[in-house]
Amino acid sequence: MDTTSLKKYFFAGAAASLAVIVVVWQVGYDTGAKSISAQITQSQSPAEVKSVVGKIVNISGATLTVITTASTGSVRDVTTDSNTVFERVIRKNPKTLQSDMLAFNKRIKTATTSDTPLQFPLPFTFKKISLTDLRVGDIVVVTAAEDILTKSQFTATRVSVQSPP
Repeated sequence: MDTTSLKKYFFAGAAASLAVIVVVWQVGYDTGAKSISAQITQSQSPAEVKSVVGKIVNISGATLTVITTASTGSVRDVTTDSNTVFERVIRKNPKTLQSDMLAFNKRIKTATTSDTPLQFPLPFTFKKISLTDLRVGDIVVVTAAEDILTKSQFTATRVSVQSPP
């Protein structure tokens, strides 16, 4: 074989190898992109939802109409009954929270493994209220016993009103 023929075979082999590398890379890239896309879709779509956050836009008897603050902004009609717990979430003042944290740190140092689990101090307290304390415009967290992901009407087990800052 002469040099010209060898060069042709070399360049043809190099071009074929490059084509195989490009195809294999593209298949790997597409597979990875599909996998990541599927993971993102799964992480953005919960299987079950039992709480929604929203703003009360209407109160009619024992039913609240809430527009959720989620990206969909869906309207939910929330029925309350005698079993529904109503509470106001109140931020603790910084001194009280600091005192609670110091007491918690002391309990950690003296706790033994046989003690009941320690509860980390919450930065807020809950004040029991009633349905009549709710106002249009209040921001609420509404919790249900059932999956409410796709429901526009449900019965609340708990309605927590967020206090203004």
